[in-house]
Amino acid sequence: CGPREIARELVARGKGHRLMVIGENLAMENERIHWLPVSAVNADYEMNAVVILDER
Repeated sequence: CGPREIARELVARGKGHRLMVIGENLAMENERIHWLPVSAVNADYEMNAVVILDER
Protein backbone atom coordinates (compact mmCIF):
# COMPACT_ATOMS: atom_id res chain seq x y z
CA CYS A 1 0.00 0.00 0.00
CA GLY A 2 1.41 3.36 -1.00
CA PRO A 3 0.40 7.03 -1.10
CA ARG A 4 -1.85 6.59 -4.15
CA GLU A 5 -3.84 3.78 -2.52
CA ILE A 6 -4.15 5.71 0.73
CA ALA A 7 -5.35 8.77 -1.21
CA ARG A 8 -7.95 6.70 -3.10
CA GLU A 9 -9.39 5.43 0.18
CA LEU A 10 -9.52 8.92 1.66
CA VAL A 11 -11.28 10.31 -1.42
CA ALA A 12 -13.76 7.41 -1.36
CA ARG A 13 -14.55 8.32 2.26
CA GLY A 14 -15.12 12.00 1.44
CA LYS A 15 -11.78 13.17 2.81
CA GLY A 16 -10.25 14.38 -0.48
CA HIS A 17 -9.89 17.94 0.86
CA ARG A 18 -7.06 16.94 3.19
CA LEU A 19 -3.40 17.60 2.44
CA MET A 20 -0.89 14.78 1.97
CA VAL A 21 2.82 15.32 2.50
CA ILE A 22 4.89 12.61 0.86
CA GLY A 23 8.58 12.34 1.71
CA GLU A 24 10.29 10.30 -0.99
CA ASN A 25 13.79 8.81 -0.70
CA LEU A 26 14.40 10.67 2.56
CA ALA A 27 18.04 11.26 3.55
CA MET A 28 19.17 10.27 0.06
CA GLU A 29 20.69 12.33 -2.74
CA ASN A 30 17.42 12.30 -4.69
CA GLU A 31 15.18 13.20 -1.72
CA ARG A 32 11.91 14.93 -2.63
CA ILE A 33 9.01 16.21 -0.56
CA HIS A 34 5.60 16.58 -2.20
CA TRP A 35 2.72 18.65 -0.74
CA LEU A 36 -0.53 17.73 -2.50
CA PRO A 37 -4.26 17.70 -1.88
CA VAL A 38 -5.25 14.07 -1.32
CA SER A 39 -7.45 14.26 -4.42
CA ALA A 40 -4.38 15.09 -6.59
CA VAL A 41 -2.17 12.14 -5.54
CA ASN A 42 -1.93 9.96 -8.64
CA ALA A 43 1.66 8.76 -9.02
CA ASP A 44 3.95 6.00 -7.84
CA TYR A 45 6.54 7.05 -5.27
CA GLU A 46 9.79 5.36 -4.35
CA MET A 47 10.59 4.60 -0.70
CA ASN A 48 8.35 7.03 1.17
CA ALA A 49 6.74 8.31 4.34
CA VAL A 50 3.30 9.92 4.38
CA VAL A 51 1.71 12.55 6.62
CA ILE A 52 -1.96 13.47 6.23
CA LEU A 53 -2.98 16.93 7.42
CA ASP A 54 -6.54 17.90 8.27
CA GLU A 55 -6.26 21.63 8.85
CA ARG A 56 -9.49 23.50 9.35
